[in-house]
This record gives sequence, structure tokens and C-alpha cells, in this order.
Amino acid sequence: MKFALLLFLIYFKNVQGIDGEDEGDTCILSFSLCSKLDKKLKDLGVEAARGHQDILAKLDGVQLHDNGPSNVQCDGAAIQSEISRVLQSSFERFERNVLSELRREVEEAAASQVQSVSRRLADLERTVREIKSNKPVVQAQQIAKETVVDDYCAKAGKIGLLNVNGKKTYISQNPETWQDAKTKCETSGMTLAVTKTLAQVEALWKAFQESSKQEGFGIWVAASNLGKTDRNAYYWPDGRSVDTNLWGNGQPNNGLNACGNLYGPRLYDLPCSSKVYYACHLLKDCN
Repeated sequence: MKFALLLFLIYFKNVQGIDGEDEGDTCILSFSLCSKLDKKLKDLGVEAARGHQDILAKLDGVQLHDNGPSNVQCDGAAIQSEISRVLQSSFERFERNVLSELRREVEEAAASQVQSVSRRLADLERTVREIKSNKPVVQAQQIAKETVVDDYCAKAGKIGLLNVNGKKTYISQNPETWQDAKTKCETSGMTLAVTKTLAQVEALWKAFQESSKQEGFGIWVAASNLGKTDRNAYYWPDGRSVDTNLWGNGQPNNGLNACGNLYGPRLYDLPCSSKVYYACHLLKDCN
């Protein structure tokens, strides 16, 4: 059995040409094939046992030559010939049945691997073609975006801006409703002010006080809960919720108010229809 297994491993190594780069796949493949080989070797053992029984039956039929009471001889040449025939027959069956089947298994597994690689290559080529076909569209979208940004930046450059906590900021000259304030900021190439940290809130309030405006009800910022079912949940334009530490005591406190107002320096909810001053921030893409 061990001799037959050694012959198979030598045969498998030679016919498949396995190199070091494929050791992982070879181990996986060999495990399945060696399981099949083990079964075949067991079958071969059964056949060998049957051959052994055949030899014993032949021995029972061998003619004994009696040359005297103490001198009994057997036909040794006939026995040796029969043993050789049985072993040769068993090995031929092993080579014909086992090795041929294992080789077929190896070839089928290799063909499956080739098909898998071919499919992956085809998918990759299709992806490359799709990327190439979409490239002009992406370029056009990028150009359009840059054009809009440049236009906004040019408009904002005509307005006197303050540097407030690292952000180019415009503080309005006249009060507006929240929606009108948002529209005026965007028309001027800016956005309604976004103050996500306490430092930004305090800096903007200080700049507003220094602008010599009447404080009134403060200034509009971009926070709101417009379109939200939870009337006390406020969000910035990017979808992030307003931190609770930015609100004044007990704020927000009125479900009828939907827009964020800076006063004090803290945030308060206020009816969006109220007219107060507002602050705009320059787009981050503008230098």
C-alpha cells in the first residue's frame, strides 16, 4: 500500500508540473484526490486478498512428487509464476483504474480553475469598459461643479467678509425671514452660517456684537427641523444633529418653532417667519 501511494505521488508531481506558487491550491486538490486514492487502495487490498486465496487454491492443486517418506518437494516454479501473475495483474489494475481516474479528476479540477479565472478576467474587462465609457460624463459633471463654485466664489468676493474663527463670514445689514436669509446667502455664493461647535457659536456672536447691529432676536443660522416629525430634533444641512450643549437653557422648547437662531451666545428655536439678522459662510472651496 505505501509503495503504491509513493508511486502515485511521484506520478502526480510529474504529470501536473506543480510549482511552489500553487502549493495552496495543490494541498486543497490533493486532499480530495488522496481521499479517492485511499478508497482505491482499500479496494486493491481486497483484490490482493482474493488473489492470495487464488494462490492457496492453486497450491492445493499442485502435484507433489513423493521420492520417499522424508523427501517431499513442491513445484516451486509454478508457485512463483502464479504469484508473479497475480501481483502483475493487481498492479496493472491499479495503474489502469486508479491513476487514470485520478488524472481525470486533476484535469477536471484544473479546467474548473481556468474557467473561474476566465470569468473573473471577463468581469474585470467589463468594469474597465464601463469606467472608460463613464469618464466623459464624470469629467463633464466635475467641470459643471467647478463652474458653479467659481461663480459663487466670484459673487462672494464682491461682499465685505469677516474672518470669524477661520471662516469667511458675512453678517447681514437687514433682518430677513429664515428662508429669505437662506436664499440671499446662496444667491451671493454662500450658505447660511453653520456653527457646530461652542467655539464657533461664541465667535460668531462676538462678531455680530462688534458689527454695531441691534441684537434684537439675534441672527439666523442654518440649523432647523423643517420636514422632521420630532419638532425638537434640529439638524444642520449635512444631516448631522445639533449638539445639545449649543442650546440655551430649556431649548428647543416650542414645537411650533422650526428654525435655529443664535443669541446670547447660545442657540434658540424661533418661528421661521420672524425677521432677524443672519450670517452667511463662504463655501469651503473658495480661497
